[in-house]
Amino acid sequence: MTQLADKNMLPSSETLELEAAEWIASLDKSNLFDKEEINIDDIAAQNTGFSEWLNISLSHRVALLRLLSVWKRTRRLATLKPSDALRPANGLLNFPHVRKIAGGLAIAASLFLALIFTINNQQDIQADHIYQTARGGHKSISLADGSVVVLNSDTRLTVEMLPGERVIILEKGEAFFEVFRDENRPFKIIAGDQIVTVLGTKFAVHRRAHEIETAVTEGRVQINILNARHEESRSVIIGKGDIAKTNQGTVLVVNKGLETVNRELSWRQGFIIFDKTPLKDAAAEFNRYNDRAVIIKDPRIADIRVSGKFKTDNLEAFVRLLTDGFGFHIDRENEDILISE
Repeated sequence: MTQLADKNMLPSSETLELEAAEWIASLDKSNLFDKEEINIDDIAAQNTGFSEWLNISLSHRVALLRLLSVWKRTRRLATLKPSDALRPANGLLNFPHVRKIAGGLAIAASLFLALIFTINNQQDIQADHIYQTARGGHKSISLADGSVVVLNSDTRLTVEMLPGERVIILEKGEAFFEVFRDENRPFKIIAGDQIVTVLGTKFAVHRRAHEIETAVTEGRVQINILNARHEESRSVIIGKGDIAKTNQGTVLVVNKGLETVNRELSWRQGFIIFDKTPLKDAAAEFNRYNDRAVIIKDPRIADIRVSGKFKTDNLEAFVRLLTDGFGFHIDRENEDILISE
């Protein structure tokens, strides 16, 4: 099994996921993953090599949890659909570094991939701990620990309730978390290159294409930033009224106050509130919730400020503001709305 002697020379992300795959394939030979509730720390206590690897950095644990989550779901499905045993698992191939593993970098990883290539449709592995919403959707879920998660439009996340920690992998979108306090089981949200850790508080995480935003309405949260090599490069703590934006290892924290944070999170009540918001940002916000796109054709009006409160699905009310309030010209092309001066 691959060992790393120097913690200052952490592996690349693809190497890290390969190592995690090797460990899962190796440990499964001893039937250590047969239980529905898997305690990784208990397993580590029985295997010194695995314990040393797991504790090199938090990113090692994250890599293992990501692959273990896919492996567990696919293994359950293989029991129901054994005839599909060697078909590619689209869900797994969504992990970019796992695609590189499939090239045959290690025998153990190949065996692991052969085991989890059991289905050919990601939708077939919708276990009860995977939650998602469509565009314009909104969903509130209660977790087994008493925490509540509210999913915004076009959001997908995975929930893993482990004996020693509670882990959420936010794959895309935005969610608000009301975490039940448990000092013995930290609550962690993994989103891109950041990990948010709390014991009990209320906050939201929004995973955008190029940045991740964390907003706190109650309590404090710790954000660990990972660099391209999965190394924890920075850690910050933010509190009520703070908004943190992370992007490629950098973090910007601004205290906007609780009123502003709650306004930005008004989607929980089904609203969008603009307060002197640039038109281009307002249009982008509406596009998150509607299949019809708002397109600004004239760049001269992109930065004009707009204010107002709208239902997320009431696009026509927003259009009326632009025509009646600003005198903008509206064209309709197919179902899209084109705005010009």
